[in-house]
Amino acid sequence: MLSNINLAGFVTTMIAIFTIPRIIHYVFVSVIQFYCFMIFAWTVLSWFDHSTGFLHDLYDILDKFVSPYVSIFKRFIPLVGAIDFSPWVAVIVLQLLSRLL
Repeated sequence: MLSNINLAGFVTTMIAIFTIPRIIHYVFVSVIQFYCFMIFAWTVLSWFDHSTGFLHDLYDILDKFVSPYVSIFKRFIPLVGAIDFSPWVAVIVLQLLSRLL
């Protein structure tokens, strides 16, 4: 009876050791993917008139979350004509980070 309890405790501990890091990894990767989607939505909304209405509210919310991160890359990446590639570089960096995790 005592050996069964120790074995059950060992199995439970092993499951916890190997499952919790996977859950944490899944959460981090999911957050990174969601943030990449936010960058994409922010970039697409910047192409349209978002001065009033729902698009204005949505763009403001996305801008508060996305702009501080993307502005890091805007310092180093110049505009090519009228095209800003810094959001895409920011997404690539996030994707590389998620692959390294």
